[in-house]
Formats: sequence, structure tokens, C-alpha cells
Amino acid sequence: MFLDELSLDMGTAPPMPLWGRCQFVENISDPRMTQRIAQESGARIGGTLFSDALSDAAGPAPTYLRMNEHNARSLAEALGA
Repeated sequence: MFLDELSLDMGTAPPMPLWGRCQFVENISDPRMTQRIAQESGARIGGTLFSDALSDAAGPAPTYLRMNEHNARSLAEALGA
């Protein structure tokens, strides 16, 4: 299905499965908007994902390889894999 085929009318959108009600915070952004969306939608914060910036050497994503491992693990844990 292509995006242009999807209905944007929330009244006809299929319900989101419980395992899909998850928001992620980006490490370089202010988390307040994501937290507010999660609060108002009933979603939960699934964790922090790294994108454009790595963590410091002692953090979970000091290299691009470790960043991808961290992000994959965070997504899998949050979505119940």
C-alpha cells in the first residue's frame, strides 16, 4: 500500500495494536514534544535513539556500529521482540 492510498481521516483509521503504541526520543532533540504526544495518545516512551550524533565514549553509542546495535536493541525491546 502506498502512502497516497492511506486515509488520513482518523475516524476510519484502523486501531493501532498495543505493541505499536510507542514513541522514541532522539538523542539530540528536546524530549518534551515526544513526551507530550505520548501522554496525550496513550503511547509510551520506548527509549532514546541515536541518529546524527554519537554518545560520549562511556555512553551506549560511541561508534556507528554501537549506535546501530543500541538502536536495534532499543526498538526490539520496546516493541516486544
